[in-house]
Amino acid sequence: MENGLFPPDGVNVISWISTPDLWGTVVVEADSFDQVMRAIGVWRAAVPGMFTTTKTAPAMAVQEIIPLAGKINHSVNG
Repeated sequence: MENGLFPPDGVNVISWISTPDLWGTVVVEADSFDQVMRAIGVWRAAVPGMFTTTKTAPAMAVQEIIPLAGKINHSVNG
């Protein structure tokens, strides 16, 4: 972080929290998956072994997902 590698260009950190058991969650906004991978990759390279598991999932606001899910359902099920 001190040398400007995190967050990488194009990545906006919205929330970065940790639990007492040191499970961390970072919510970022990015235009591409590549940018998200760079954000995770910087930490993996800087602190090898820090992450035993990572989970990455795209997300969007619920009010945007509901109409999209409806369109997908309609296209599949008619």
